Amino acid sequence: MLRKSFALKNELERILSIQIIDALRVSINRKGEATLLVSGGSTPIGLFKELSEFGFDWEKVTIGLVDERYVPTDNGDSNEKLIKTNLLINKALSANFIGMIYDDSDYKINLEIATKKNSVFNDGADVVVLGMGTDAHTASLFPSDLNIKEHISSEKVLLNTTAPSFPEKRITFTPHVLRKSRNLVLHITGEKKLELITSAENEKNEIKHPIFSFINPKLTMYYTA
Repeated sequence: MLRKSFALKNELERILSIQIIDALRVSINRKGEATLLVSGGSTPIGLFKELSEFGFDWEKVTIGLVDERYVPTDNGDSNEKLIKTNLLINKALSANFIGMIYDDSDYKINLEIATKKNSVFNDGADVVVLGMGTDAHTASLFPSDLNIKEHISSEKVLLNTTAPSFPEKRITFTPHVLRKSRNLVLHITGEKKLELITSAENEKNEIKHPIFSFINPKLTMYYTA
């Protein structure tokens, strides 16, 4: 894993946004289009706003979610709402977006629909931006989930998973798909998360530390204390 450390959060966001745009441009030049999967939470909000200011061929980019909370898309916990509020604005307004919530009344049927809708990402996105929680979860792969071992090894595209806190119902891409990304990024902030990464590398237990499923030479970690 390549590590890139920054003293300031806004410096990290500026550099990472440039790297993401450059990678998307390479894909557009190669095949006429590009795909980007992003994570929710508070950490990437500044990054999203940086990205939204780039004058770029956004209409050729399809953006999706690494994972989602099973809530209506206008709910305050919705990652889709977060993305539409902070990334699909300004110059990025013309980007295409594919969400994960299509039936908020039937968890199983929603998974089936979302799997079909997100098929453009089946062979890996051009760029994936992962985050990580203070329990070492990434995407919606939680060490507390009773089915975490099966989730980690699954060869499906999307899964319904269980979080330790509300809203417990989640939907996520599997490591099987996310690791196919042409550019795989981990974006974290804070000493505690950096210590967790060290623990994950030392213990090599992807059940205890789901993030370990992604720690390999292909991954680039951008972090600041």
